[in-house]
Amino acid sequence: MTGRGDPCGCPPSITSTARQKRSAQLKQKAQIKETTDFAPLGARGPGSVETSEPAPWPQKAGKLQDPFPVDGKGPTAHHKWLNTWPASCDRTRVQSSGGRSFQLDAMSAQSGRVDRHTVAGIFHQTFGTQPEIVARGPGRVNLIGEHTDYNDGFVLPMAIDRAIWVALRPRRDRWVMVHFNDTKQYGEFHLDALRNTGEGSIEYVKGVAWSLQEEGFFLRGWEGVVVGDVPVGAGLSSSAALEVVTARVFAAVSQFPWDPVKMALLSQRAENRWVGVQCGIMDQLISACGQADHALLIDCRSLELQQVPLPPSVRVVILDTGTRRGLVDSAYNERRAACEHTAEQFRVRALRDISLEEFERRAAEMDETTRKRVRHVISENDRTLRAAEALRQGDVATFGRLMVESHVSLRDDFEVSSPALDAMVEIALSHPGCLGARMTGAGFGGCAVALVEAEIAETFAQNVAEEYRQKTKHEPAVYISRASDGADLVP
Repeated sequence: MTGRGDPCGCPPSITSTARQKRSAQLKQKAQIKETTDFAPLGARGPGSVETSEPAPWPQKAGKLQDPFPVDGKGPTAHHKWLNTWPASCDRTRVQSSGGRSFQLDAMSAQSGRVDRHTVAGIFHQTFGTQPEIVARGPGRVNLIGEHTDYNDGFVLPMAIDRAIWVALRPRRDRWVMVHFNDTKQYGEFHLDALRNTGEGSIEYVKGVAWSLQEEGFFLRGWEGVVVGDVPVGAGLSSSAALEVVTARVFAAVSQFPWDPVKMALLSQRAENRWVGVQCGIMDQLISACGQADHALLIDCRSLELQQVPLPPSVRVVILDTGTRRGLVDSAYNERRAACEHTAEQFRVRALRDISLEEFERRAAEMDETTRKRVRHVISENDRTLRAAEALRQGDVATFGRLMVESHVSLRDDFEVSSPALDAMVEIALSHPGCLGARMTGAGFGGCAVALVEAEIAETFAQNVAEEYRQKTKHEPAVYISRASDGADLVP
């Protein structure tokens, strides 16, 4: 079996001349250039290197970990995604999705919640030293305002106390090397040779690097581990959390100021144009701009942000149905096209510019399906503004009623709910102390969200989970959440 004897992947038995030749070939092939003219941030740990070649593989107990299958081949003979954990882990390589749009690989921690101690410990286990920087980017739950963001409307999400975490150390070069802990996968790229290969979670990191460089930022390399406790596929924006925390990391390593709104926009561009998912701006904005104990009212046209305090008498409970969205791209595209076509028909920029009164007056001009889709968006914008005002006044009863109205509209007019989501909302609303509940996220699976009185939150969570399990035979997950700050560095 061959090991990673030097940075270019040559076995230890190869002569130094052969290593130099191999290194030159790799650099020429990638068309990369040396960038070693700046000082590192902080004390350098073991394994630091001075050139633009990848660093030697992380050491553990004095022994290099062999990342390659037992076939005698070097790194260029294998996929760039490689398992770099000890031999006891499965050596599973990620297969390319074959396209520009792909699923974010599962990254939620397998053993409960993640904090700074957790991710720093994983970094130490991987690299043999403590991280120089630790950053987090929170997931989000949208309290109200669904399918309004791409119609220039209003949304009211909150950043949750579950996040994607990155522990890292800066490099002296422009290589970025990322270990995704829970999938036991590894990805690397050079900032002067970005290429979209559609290979899973690393593309989100690569896409943010591309977006920042397109904007004119000079980036420096880093190596680190990614760990998270945001459930993937549940509609809690694990992808946006990864994008925003990646931007936060690049800002820290490359020493440029952190501008939350600008970084959210550049992260959205990464998802739109690099990953290939045409999301709105809500997910990245709340992950970057969240504030503890507040929801965030976002005007998706002007990007005006208003922090809305959450009353201490209530708790937000996320209700994961244990079901995930299937192939819904066509359903999403159909709904978005109907919204855009109607805006053109009304000669306005977006549905946000049509009042309820004007809609009712001209409803007969639309077919029944389009009429339902448009009615949801227009009424949801109105509900969201009223819900934000209710929270400001501490009127949680009105807020809860508007949540229920939102769910009915999403179920009957926009038609993006599911039997599992409907069952979860119905069970939640049957419990005393539940002020309101609705599906959240794009729909067709994932999570519902409930607003409950603080003193019964624990009992509510346990009872709803058990009743849902018995009624649907699905295995739910229930999270009592607090609103958290947006992406930040954790000392």
